[in-house]
Amino acid sequence: MNAEQIQFLLACQKEEVEGAVIYRNLSKKVKSEDDRETLLRISRQEFAHAELFARYTGRKVTPSRLKILWYSMLGVIFGYTFVIKVFEGN
Repeated sequence: MNAEQIQFLLACQKEEVEGAVIYRNLSKKVKSEDDRETLLRISRQEFAHAELFARYTGRKVTPSRLKILWYSMLGVIFGYTFVIKVFEGN
């Protein structure tokens, strides 16, 4: 793979890791057990996607703390469904 492809995969990998952390954080604030389990399942899937990208990139990426904080604050203010719509709309 060339450098451009690696950079693209690294960006995808980082997005998946950030998604996993955001979904896990949202699950901690949800009252409904069913919704909590759904968010945790999505988080595990996002981590699995990140691991798949990691096999191709050979690198480990760290999520943006600012992005995690931003979406966590949005979750507290507007609720988790709003955050999911905004996050997945990116």
